Amino acid sequence: MKLGLGYALLFVITQPWVIPVVLIVLWWSVRLVRGQGYDETGARYLSSPAMTTASLAAICLLALVCPVLTGGDHFDYARFFQPMWPVLGLVGVVTYRGLSLRQRFASALAPWRIVFLVVLLGGTILFAQQPTWLNLLQTRGHDTQMRHDFTLAIRGRALGDLLNGFMQRLELNADAVSASPALSNQVLRDRDRPMSLGTLTTGGVGYAYAGRKLDMLGLNNVSMAHSAGDRRGNKNHAAFNKDVFFELLPDMFAAQFSAVGDQIPEQAANIFPFNYSFWQASLQHLDQDQRFVDAYSPVAITLFVQDATTKKQSTRIITAWMRKEVLANIKLRTTSYRVEVISNQLGE
Repeated sequence: MKLGLGYALLFVITQPWVIPVVLIVLWWSVRLVRGQGYDETGARYLSSPAMTTASLAAICLLALVCPVLTGGDHFDYARFFQPMWPVLGLVGVVTYRGLSLRQRFASALAPWRIVFLVVLLGGTILFAQQPTWLNLLQTRGHDTQMRHDFTLAIRGRALGDLLNGFMQRLELNADAVSASPALSNQVLRDRDRPMSLGTLTTGGVGYAYAGRKLDMLGLNNVSMAHSAGDRRGNKNHAAFNKDVFFELLPDMFAAQFSAVGDQIPEQAANIFPFNYSFWQASLQHLDQDQRFVDAYSPVAITLFVQDATTKKQSTRIITAWMRKEVLANIKLRTTSYRVEVISNQLGE
């Protein structure tokens, strides 16, 4: 409730025009509740048009309450409230229209006052809310805090496409296959069944990657979401459970691709996600768990790709933690990719 109320307060502060509309919503909602049970002769009876407006207001009230009860979330601009914008505006417009048609209201407002109210509302929308519409128009939406979220989604899709390409090119280690064909068949995937991928930011890569996605933060994974724990830690990033992780045991974990021209990291301490204190806390220092050290190796996957337009060859680097069983059964160097194992001594 505390987090949810703060979330709602931030929404109202950054969108000040919402304040009078929310008051109108509360007024209509009270009228709707009080009017229930009265027939057409009742003192609190609502006419059909009024009932429509009151019903819209009740929908808005529920839309306001739900994010409060769930505690909101950590993204900018109160995204859980954004879908209710059109309905909020409709309640305000319909209410204003109904009042303006009343003789007493119309006579009380001189034309210049009506113009003043319209200019005030327009100015609030253009200049007072965050981000301002003027800023969005000038920067075409690029100069906002949400740009980071869009960048994550775009990079996630690009990563998914690169991983799909890697899975299609994957070749078996002939020595390992001959030594243990049963194990190879178990841990390797063919082109139609790529490796399972343990993810942290799942949206973009989950949209594009053809293999099985295992959300380590529980948003899209029931076993992780319902695991035991006190959920203390980084807001909305505290569902991770080590025991569930080792039950799921993804073939690859926390894959990330580097920018063009980046060098391969020399040691595991520089490999995502353990090079960030935020993820260290969210993953409960998974890198220090001996089970993880024994089961996974940090790798750099270099893909040799050809630009569709220029036909020039370039490289893309993906870093990830790969299960040692899987790693032992794949060919590390081919003409289309190279897998390099990085020093697994974290903090070296």
